[in-house]
Amino acid sequence: MKARWILLIGLLGVIFLAACTKTQSDCTDDSCFFEEAVAKSDVSLCRSIVNPTIEKGCRVEIAIDTEDVRTCRSLDSGYCVDAIAELTRDTELCATIEDAGWKDTCFGNLAANLSDSNLCRRISSDSSRDGCFGTLAKQQNDASLCYPIIDMARRDTCIIRRAVQQNDSNLCFDITDEVFRANCYYQIAVHTGKPSICNSITITYIREQCLLRLNETS
Repeated sequence: MKARWILLIGLLGVIFLAACTKTQSDCTDDSCFFEEAVAKSDVSLCRSIVNPTIEKGCRVEIAIDTEDVRTCRSLDSGYCVDAIAELTRDTELCATIEDAGWKDTCFGNLAANLSDSNLCRRISSDSSRDGCFGTLAKQQNDASLCYPIIDMARRDTCIIRRAVQQNDSNLCFDITDEVFRANCYYQIAVHTGKPSICNSITITYIREQCLLRLNETS
């Protein structure tokens, strides 16, 4: 009989403890539970979310806030690992992302944040890698970062922007497209007021317009 009372008291204690530790919330919808859970970094509130996509998003945001990479991986979220890599500036976390798209995004974001072009080279997608080099070339106003770009149109655009920004007509020579190259010389000739630069233009009409423009302003 005594043992039975002890067991009953113990059971009541467990029930009381569970009631005391249960997370209290006035929320009645998923968006409210999501906002409160993230604000409090309380995963237990995520469990009250009905929509599975929102519920996963809730866990992901808390994992990011707490820099919990293990949870990110258990949720199979490349976005989650990417966000933590950016927060901690840990480039090697990018390499652990299985999704190729998120891995490239991670390296690209950290390349820009750290001004490190070597990270661009770790991007697998040609287009994303080109974009990474283009971003850093603009960020650092460095034409040398345009040259690794594979897509020639993007490469030429990158070079002309740096050439005009620096008023360096020597850079125009490296532009492959003749019209782009002529435009490069034209813009720099006008900006610097140097007619001699117009003579480097191989398209006759544009060269003549360049010289005419400078003669009118001289």
